Amino acid sequence: MTTLPDPARFAHVTDWVFDLDNTLYPHHSNLFAQIDVKMTSYVEELLTLPRDDARKLQKELYREYGTTLNGLMARHGIDPDDFLEKVHDIDYSPMATAGMPNAPRANSASSIISTTSSISSLPG
Repeated sequence: MTTLPDPARFAHVTDWVFDLDNTLYPHHSNLFAQIDVKMTSYVEELLTLPRDDARKLQKELYREYGTTLNGLMARHGIDPDDFLEKVHDIDYSPMATAGMPNAPRANSASSIISTTSSISSLPG
């Protein structure tokens, strides 16, 4: 059974931004490629596996559990906060030049996902 985090931990959050399949950030910024490498490294270090074996396991967990994180939690009881902190510690400098050219499209999508906030003020 999955334990959900205490909602009180997020009481200070007023706005959430989700980048759904490169809606905001362009694919060529390669942000997820960096995260993917970090996820393999996390599995490699956690389980002291050779890199190739860690990569295979990471992809297996993704396929079986929907996300690498869910798989690691189910099979190895990892702390999700530790995982997320480590795999999202990436270089965001490509965003300085890429901007968010898809923000206007994301604004029209916001009505589909029932948000009441506008993202038209985001740079892009």
